[in-house]
Amino acid sequence: MDKDTIELVKALVPLAWPIVVLIAAFVFREQVKDVARRVLKLPGGIELQPPKPQQTPESLPLPTVPTRTVLPPPTEPVADAMKKLNAELDTHFGNDRVERERVLVRALSEAQVQLRLEQVYTVIFGSQIALLRRLHHYGPQSKAEAEKIFEAAKGYWPQIHKDATFDTWLQYLVSVEFVTVEGETIKPTRLVPAFLTYVTSRALLMEAKAG
Repeated sequence: MDKDTIELVKALVPLAWPIVVLIAAFVFREQVKDVARRVLKLPGGIELQPPKPQQTPESLPLPTVPTRTVLPPPTEPVADAMKKLNAELDTHFGNDRVERERVLVRALSEAQVQLRLEQVYTVIFGSQIALLRRLHHYGPQSKAEAEKIFEAAKGYWPQIHKDATFDTWLQYLVSVEFVTVEGETIKPTRLVPAFLTYVTSRALLMEAKAG
């Protein structure tokens, strides 16, 4: 992929993003309703009830490109983004449908990965992020070292982890394909640097992530 095409993909990602958000909103509508039910209005602000057990990709799947019979009509902002996206593609590729599709798929894939990272961040615990950072900086870790992180978090956040075990805590990271476990060794996958970059680029490390 040449330099000009790479720059175009970067420019198209923000345009593809509203379309992915629309798909995600449709696919995850039940999860959004569940969050709304957990909101408690209190004097001086809003607070969420303690989170439910972390959901795995089986219950929070990545959205796929839906068929015409499933895709709802676009909202005005999404329609505007689609119009702009088509104009950009026409300018660069004209009737070259093969190259047009290749670049568009790349941009949509970038947006889907971004959505996946945001999806994970909404439910991941701070202690799990701590393990990911340790894996990223120091390489594979033993289960014993990881369990120390979990036990420290359980002591600091007893309500959140009262029904949790080290195995379920670690399994979540396996289920979202952030780590692999080989015997007593935990290894990071290539999603870990991308996730930590996402967290850092949005200054999310400044927030105290519970758990």
